[in-house]
Formats: sequence, C-alpha cells, structure tokens
Amino acid sequence: DEWELPREKVVINRTIGEGAFGTVYGGECQFGDTAPWMAVAVKTLKVGSTVEEKLDFLGEAEMMKRFAHKNIVQLLGLCTHQEPIYMVMEFMLYGDLKTYLLARRHLVSDKSLHNEEDEISSKRLTSMALDVCRALAYLTELRYVHRDVACRNCLVSAERTVKLSDFGMTRPMYESDYYRFNRRAMLPVRWM
Repeated sequence: DEWELPREKVVINRTIGEGAFGTVYGGECQFGDTAPWMAVAVKTLKVGSTVEEKLDFLGEAEMMKRFAHKNIVQLLGLCTHQEPIYMVMEFMLYGDLKTYLLARRHLVSDKSLHNEEDEISSKRLTSMALDVCRALAYLTELRYVHRDVACRNCLVSAERTVKLSDFGMTRPMYESDYYRFNRRAMLPVRWM
C-alpha cells in the first residue's frame, strides 16, 4: 500500500490530546531516505481496542485518503503492521480553533486595518469561517457529510488557515437521506 510508512520513520515527541479511543501525538516523520524530517501529528488507537474500533479507525483513514483540499487536514500515511496503529497527518501548529480563539479573546479588535499576527479581527474571523465553509463544500461535492462540525474539530495551521479534521463520524450522503416534501424541495433527514 502506497500509504504504509515504515514505523522507524515516525518519531513521537509529545502528547497533543487524548480521547476515549486513542491519543494524538506531535512528532516527526521522514518521507523517503533523503527527505528532511517534518513535523506531523500522529493519531493512535489504544492497544487492545475492539475489532469494531479498529475498523472505524481504519475506515476514517480510508476516507481521508480520498480528500485533497487546502481546508481539510491531510492524511500523510499509516503504520498498520503492528499496534498501536498510527495515522500520520499534517501538523497543525495552533491546535483546535476553540482553544486558539479562547487564548486570544483579549486580542479581539474591530479594526479591520490592523494586521497583527495574533489579532482576532472581524476580517480574520470571516476568513476562518470561510475556510470551514470551503471544507464543507468540498465534502458535499464528494457526497460526504461530516456530522461533527465544531470548533474542536477545526484546526489552525502555522499560516492560520483553518482546516477541518476528525472524520470518524463522516458518512457518504445518499439520496435516501432526504425527505421530499413537495415536487421540488427536499429536507435533509439527518439533521432533523
């Protein structure tokens, strides 16, 4: 599989976050023998996870292989030959959007002309919202629905681009997911 990475090319440095099913680490990865090491995020599944949890984890990775968009966190590779399974993704320097915004709430400004790095202006907030909208539009084009859009699942890159992550609840959209209430309009049943 072209996505499989040699485990010795992935080095874990620190814990970024923990969830019910695994841990996300910060680390480095070398993609090729002469390539420079680059910062990555490594999502793992806890050792001893159930078969269903492993299938869900690998299903999320399979889905992420299909995504290539500037506002979606990119899967870079997998280490699946031994436990814990690694999902290697691009590293997002500023973490999740909720934490990013809360840490900078004292920097909120209505001045749209300022260009301070950390300032949270109306222009910056609008740009962040558009980043998320672009990611969702892309998923819609591919006929997927994320089902867990929240600030905790939007990550902020070093360039302050917001990218959608955590595709564990993402599902394909089907025509049957809609209820036709007249000849022209349809309502999405999944949101009701």
